Amino acid sequence: MSKIRPWFWPLAILVGLILLFQAVHFAEHTVQLGAWFGGFQNMPYMTPWATELTWSLGEWMLPGEEDYHRIFDVGAELLHLIGNGIFMLGTLGLHFLVRNTYSRWANVFQGIHLFEHVMLFCTQYYVHQSIGMSTLFGYFQPYGTDIFDRVAMSTFRVWWHFIANLIPSVLVVLSIVVAVRAYRKV
Repeated sequence: MSKIRPWFWPLAILVGLILLFQAVHFAEHTVQLGAWFGGFQNMPYMTPWATELTWSLGEWMLPGEEDYHRIFDVGAELLHLIGNGIFMLGTLGLHFLVRNTYSRWANVFQGIHLFEHVMLFCTQYYVHQSIGMSTLFGYFQPYGTDIFDRVAMSTFRVWWHFIANLIPSVLVVLSIVVAVRAYRKV
């Protein structure tokens, strides 16, 4: 058995806390998907604490802005950018600790997901419209007059982000399982 380096356990604890954060984030998307199944389809559902954090971030980013749609949209995109940035750090840390195929692919998928949120935040902030893969590059307009457009946009975004969180989360779990099994064999 190889000697464990002194930085291993502090890094493992930090990565564990970040992955716990992702579990809460994924639970939020699961609740959102459940609300979608329950008929809440005109806009993606957010829990009250996430909604409050969204408003706070939006007001912080846009002090003096009077358009409440813009405040909320910028806050929502920033919240997701921060959350997915944190999860990206967790997947990078996990790969540094265990270095297996699953952790590598978790980084690839989370990198794509993080890039999506960089695109969504930057376009929402500078162009006033979220443009990315989950909006079909701006095809869906959130405040159009046609109810179908709002439902279609909400449906596509809810499912896209649920799957975009599911894939790296499952890969992280598989990575940990493989690492623990390999450690037990030693």
